[in-house]
Amino acid sequence: MLLRTRHAVVCAVLGSLIVPTSARAEANTERPIAVALEYDVPDACPSVETFRQQIEARGSERALFLKSADGDATQGRLRVRVLVTAERYGRARAQLTIVSSRGDTSERAFDAATCEEVVDASALLVAIAMEAERGTSEPKAPPRAALPASSKPSPLSFLVYAGAGVGAGLGPSFGPALEGGVGLRSRHAWGSEARLEARHVRLGTTEVQGGTARFDLVAGAVEGCPVAFRAYGLRLSPCAAIAVGRLSAIASGFANARERAVLYFGAEIGGRLTVELGPAFLGMEAWGTLPLTRETFIFGTAGTAHRLASLGISSSASLGLHFR
Repeated sequence: MLLRTRHAVVCAVLGSLIVPTSARAEANTERPIAVALEYDVPDACPSVETFRQQIEARGSERALFLKSADGDATQGRLRVRVLVTAERYGRARAQLTIVSSRGDTSERAFDAATCEEVVDASALLVAIAMEAERGTSEPKAPPRAALPASSKPSPLSFLVYAGAGVGAGLGPSFGPALEGGVGLRSRHAWGSEARLEARHVRLGTTEVQGGTARFDLVAGAVEGCPVAFRAYGLRLSPCAAIAVGRLSAIASGFANARERAVLYFGAEIGGRLTVELGPAFLGMEAWGTLPLTRETFIFGTAGTAHRLASLGISSSASLGLHFR
C-alpha cells in the first residue's frame, strides 16, 4: 500500500480499525499494552523516544515498551518494526510491520515529503493497533519467527558483460580481442568496482625463415577501479589490473615449424567510461600494458619472429547488465 502523506494513511485505516470511544475511556484503568519495538530510521528522523510519545499522544492507551534486543521482547503483546529509508529529493519511505498477540501480521508501506510525516503516520497506525489489541483476550505465545527479514537493499550490484576491442604491442601488429567477465560494483556515490575477466587476443602474424608465425594470448585478469566520478548517467573510473595467461606462437610454412608457448604476466593501468542505460550499461575503456615477461621468439635456425615490446596498448567496448 503506497500513500503520499500521513493524511491519506489516516483515511485508509480509520474506518476498519477504530474502536468505540467508550472502550478508550476504560483503557486507563487497565494495565498497559506491552509493545516490543524495533525502530530503524536515518539520523535526521525523530528519535525513538519521540516516536513513543507520538503513539501515546494518539489516545488513552498506555504502553510498556520493550527493547527488541532483550530476551523478553517476544513476550510483547504487540511486536512492531518501523523501517524508514531516505528517498530522492528529501522524501522518506516507511515500512511498518505489526504482529498482534494472536500472531496476525499487518504490513504497510507508504512515503511522504519528510521523514517526520512518515514517522507520525506510523505512530498513528501503532496507536490504533493498540486500541484494537485492548479488546482481545489474553494473548497466547506468539510465533517467534513472525517478523520478516529486513528488506534493506544490498550495497553492491552484480555485473556481467561481454565486449570486443583491439590491441597492439604484445604481438607484431594490431589484433582483435574478445573479452567477457563478471564483477561487483558499490552503489555508493564514489563506489569502487572489481572485475574478473577472460580474454582472447589475436596478436598478429609475422614472416620468418620463409614461413609465418601467428601469435595469440589467452589470459585472465583481475581489475580494480577504486573510485568513480558520476554525472548525467555517466561513470568515469581510473583502473588497474593484473593479467596472467598463455602467450603462444604457432609457426608454419618451413621445415621444423612448431608451436611455442610461454607463461605471460602483465600489469595494466587505464580508464573506463560507462554509460548507464537502466539495468544495462555500455562500457568504453583504454589500457596501457607493461609486460612483466619480456620474451623473444626464435624459429628455424636463428630467425627472430618477435620480441615483446616494453609497452602495449589496447582499447575495447563492452555491453553488460547489473543486478541490484
